[in-house]
Amino acid sequence: MVLCRDVMVTMRDGVRLATDVYRPARGGRALDRPTPVIVERTPYG
Repeated sequence: MVLCRDVMVTMRDGVRLATDVYRPARGGRALDRPTPVIVERTPYG
């Protein structure tokens, strides 16, 4: 897994949310192709 912290994601209403993105990896490098995702949002940091 490769972790990208505090990626800013813009919502439809213009609000930007800081998000951690975990990407599948091979050999320590993120895969460069579309992959399935699971999204979870919580109000706690």
